[in-house]
Amino acid sequence: MVFIIDLVGNSIGFGNRFLSALMSAIVFALVFGALVYFGYGTVSMSVTTTPSATAPAQTQK
Repeated sequence: MVFIIDLVGNSIGFGNRFLSALMSAIVFALVFGALVYFGYGTVSMSVTTTPSATAPAQTQK
């Protein structure tokens, strides 16, 4: 995928190295943003906390 994006950026850049790199970065950001926006690049995490068996007991004073 990145290779194809780089080819598109190089074709837009007309042989100029700086412009090709800039265009590749912009095209990659657009493609990546679209993929994340439409749900193809989601990361889901769930965190659960449970008391440890070796945790010290709390005493009331």
